This record gives sequence, C-alpha cells and structure tokens, in this order.
Amino acid sequence: MKKVSLYICLIAIILILSGCYSENKDVTTFDNKQEQTVAKTIVVDYSSSKSFAKALKNNEEVDGKIVRFLVKEYDVKSYLGMEIKAGDNLSFITKKDLELVPGDCLSVTINGEPKKENDRWIIDFN
Repeated sequence: MKKVSLYICLIAIILILSGCYSENKDVTTFDNKQEQTVAKTIVVDYSSSKSFAKALKNNEEVDGKIVRFLVKEYDVKSYLGMEIKAGDNLSFITKKDLELVPGDCLSVTINGEPKKENDRWIIDFN
C-alpha cells in the first residue's frame, strides 16, 4: 500500500512540475501582467516638488528627468491642457485626461525644458 501511495505522489509531482515549465507563451493572465508592471523599478531624479523647484532655480537641465510630486490642485480646462499644480509655482501640463484627486502622488518624465511665465514654471510631461 505504501508503494502505491508513493507512486501516486511521484506521478502527481511530475505532472505539477511539467505544468510549471510549459513552453506555451501565448497565454498571459491579467495577474501575471500586473506582477510584471509592479516589478519594474523607476529611478526618480527629483523626489519632491521642492527638490525639483530648487533644480529649476539653479538652472539645471531637466529634460527627460523623472519627477515625483504630490498633486495640490488641477485644472482640466486650462488653456495649456490639463494643468496640475504642485506647489512652489510649478504647473505640470499634459494633453492627456488624467483622473486625479488632490493628494495623489505622480511620477512623470519631463518633456523639454520648462518655461517661466508670470512667476510660475510651465512644465510639459509624459
């Protein structure tokens, strides 16, 4: 009886292991995609709106840099597009419609060098 139980366990283990190493790459589950997205690491160049404002004040080149900031407020009907205000006179601009609430944390990539307009910085991002 012990030998039969042992053989059944071995067969079950072999079947389970063969399923784990399947070569079928056409089937991807939503959960698997989510895990892949979460696993990506983003290297942030400026971890706050204050550090980014300081870089602008020091005339640093910021094109292509990644900035993380908290949304203070936003205006979807700005003449520039969607305008997201992050304090320190920073206005992040995008043509995309984002669903935001004040307090959201965004990490964005800067497109081009920001422009100063009426004591505030206009910053285009992806």
